[in-house]
Amino acid sequence: GGGGGGGGGGGADDGVAAIVLPDDGDRASRTIITCHAGEVILSEMDTPPKLNLLAVMGKLCADERGEPARILLGKEGFKAANKPAQYGIYKPKMPTEDQIPRKKANEPLTFLGDPRESDWWNDGFEKSERMAIETIELFDGDAPLDEDAALKAIDPFLNGDEMFAPLALDAVIRGCVKNKLWELLRGVIGRGFVTGSAAAPQLVRAYIENDRALDLEKFYVQAIEYDPLDIRRALDAILPDCDGPSFSAEALAAVKARHVKIAKLAVRDAERAEKERRETKQKHGTYAEKEQRAKASLARARVCTASVEAFPETPYACALHFVVSYALDSVTAARTLLGLPMSAATKLVAYLSKWLAVYAGEGDDGPIDPEIDQLVAMPTMTSIVTWTNGIIDSHFSSLAMATSSKGGESDGGAESAEDAEVEALKKNAEKLQRACAAVGKMKGALQHVREGAPLPDDQGVKSTTYSIERIEDW
Repeated sequence: GGGGGGGGGGGADDGVAAIVLPDDGDRASRTIITCHAGEVILSEMDTPPKLNLLAVMGKLCADERGEPARILLGKEGFKAANKPAQYGIYKPKMPTEDQIPRKKANEPLTFLGDPRESDWWNDGFEKSERMAIETIELFDGDAPLDEDAALKAIDPFLNGDEMFAPLALDAVIRGCVKNKLWELLRGVIGRGFVTGSAAAPQLVRAYIENDRALDLEKFYVQAIEYDPLDIRRALDAILPDCDGPSFSAEALAAVKARHVKIAKLAVRDAERAEKERRETKQKHGTYAEKEQRAKASLARARVCTASVEAFPETPYACALHFVVSYALDSVTAARTLLGLPMSAATKLVAYLSKWLAVYAGEGDDGPIDPEIDQLVAMPTMTSIVTWTNGIIDSHFSSLAMATSSKGGESDGGAESAEDAEVEALKKNAEKLQRACAAVGKMKGALQHVREGAPLPDDQGVKSTTYSIERIEDW
């Protein structure tokens, strides 16, 4: 044993021996024993990450031109795998050139002090923190709060002089709901501080419990994201036969009155645009622009008037418009519409069926152009289709197996309202599908013309003096 140790020592004098102790699997580091010149050194090193194919490909291919990773993952997958991590960087307010003391010749260096205690490092931080704390204490306090005092407290945040901290914003929303400061809350939402359900998780419930249908509509107009639970709460509050609190007839009537005003304004705008088109000569340079504006204004007027006139016996329809204006994806639709009572689902089917009929067009008016500008708080054809898909998927069995509650054909009874609405939805969807299919057949030809590609042989006007090769100025 001793001889072997001496021999090992002699070998170590001429080189370096390193041994890595076995890993028990629970440690984040490995112990390495290094023997050099008769001395033994113990060191701890972090356990390297496990090697995988993706890491190897990413290291071999550091840009978009890398062959192995791009072939394996595809261009988009490769870019996503090699995207660097994003970090927020705090940039302190550094002193200007004239604020830095300069050392004169033969003078010792001047100690500037701890940078964490200097004014330029935490400039204004204590003031902002103090204002946020005071705002939270004011709005969460038990004392009654009037609108003037509340507005004075949050005015620096609204004007952008101070940053609106999330905790302070939560306190402001709670205080406005508790003290019924609805006008002030509308101002906060209108300035863009509340971007959706994530920024104000309890706001939709507060609006419903306080019968504020108009305020809920304005929140939907301003927000950019909605929690599926909030969408379901809105549906339950608007549709009859649902559980939970609901809006009163007066609140729903106020929403309908607003849509009546919007429809009147849209009709006037369409009439004005058509008058300008007629007064503009056809060969005038602005005629095409006037004609396009007249068509768009007419389409908007048709949608706005239909939002009121297509639902004469449905008092809750106008309140549904802003909810259905949000296009659903499959996940949101499942979380929103599953469990909706069948009677409420039938009413929603009837509502969607009427909108499908509006966009499919009736009589000489023809279908409405789906590419019109997005109308505020108004369903588009895209959103109507997504809601129709969602209600069919979530209530497929009930809709497919629906039978007359008043007696079917076998017992001579009349068709139920549920059956009638489902059948109307089917007919309107088929009509809209036929209209879209007719336009879809032209997609290839329109793309061909838009790109200015050469026409196929034996197409167009045949003449011995000239030929048509392509169509330009499309």
